[in-house]
Amino acid sequence: MNTCRALVAAGHDVFAQDDNEGHLVWCEAVGASALRGVWTYPDVIVPQPDSLVQSWAGRPNTFLPPRETVELCQAKNLAATVWNVAGLRGPAIPIIDPVPDMLHLAADELEFPFWLRATTGAGANKAIKVTRLDNAYHWIRFWQTRGAEVDWIAEPYLPGRDLAWSSIWYRGDLVACFLRERLEYLYPHLSPEGLTGTPTIARIVHDPAVADVATDAVMAIDAEPHGIFSVDLREDEGGVARPTEINAGRSFTTMGLWSLYDVNFTDLAARLALEEPDETHIDPLPEGLTLSRHIDCGHVFSDVPVYA
Repeated sequence: MNTCRALVAAGHDVFAQDDNEGHLVWCEAVGASALRGVWTYPDVIVPQPDSLVQSWAGRPNTFLPPRETVELCQAKNLAATVWNVAGLRGPAIPIIDPVPDMLHLAADELEFPFWLRATTGAGANKAIKVTRLDNAYHWIRFWQTRGAEVDWIAEPYLPGRDLAWSSIWYRGDLVACFLRERLEYLYPHLSPEGLTGTPTIARIVHDPAVADVATDAVMAIDAEPHGIFSVDLREDEGGVARPTEINAGRSFTTMGLWSLYDVNFTDLAARLALEEPDETHIDPLPEGLTLSRHIDCGHVFSDVPVYA
């Protein structure tokens, strides 16, 4: 929806599709045309879910990284290993059978507390902070008894700021980027640790050290980045930002809303599918700019942070 908002605001003719055709009424409400049961080949295709990004990677009329880059980023254990080798973060330990032995190994190597999560999926998928081994064991057993097939990893727990770096690259060159800190999550009570991936309140941060880490994280994955790279980072106990995952080929949920303030990042990414860049936007949003949004509330920008 936010992608549609940004593209419509830029004057594009936008056509939306969804597996659930009933959802298309929202796209129509912001000026997009719904494609119900038909397909027309557009000038540019903008896939947003990870599954579509993976299936469309490498095809024409898209602004996407290579398929191998997308697949590497979507496997959090593989990406974490790349960053660990590059010295950007601590290890990720796969939790496989026998689960109790692997959990003991994780506790010995990482110490308490450590982070346990699924290797795929968004929104802090099945993630918990482990302070004792029986928590982790029963959490895994719960999902096993429900028939869920989950690949698990244990990682160092990072207690600091939750940061998100949106970046747009064109054949190895950084074209646009901005950094924000997530301050409040959508319905935090619905997850064990209060993390649901997408924020209701976030503010712009200018921090060159964090931007350098995010840039290094992207370059460690792909030596010639091309497309959108949305980098999640959290600070460790020493205040050093560590990469936790990259959404390669798609924007964060709210990039379309940030695009409505000044620089339309979503429009820029769509145009780059067809033309070479003639503009750059490095940290164009003012520091402290706060985006507040929630279900049924719309979105509001504030020049003075409304949340401390």
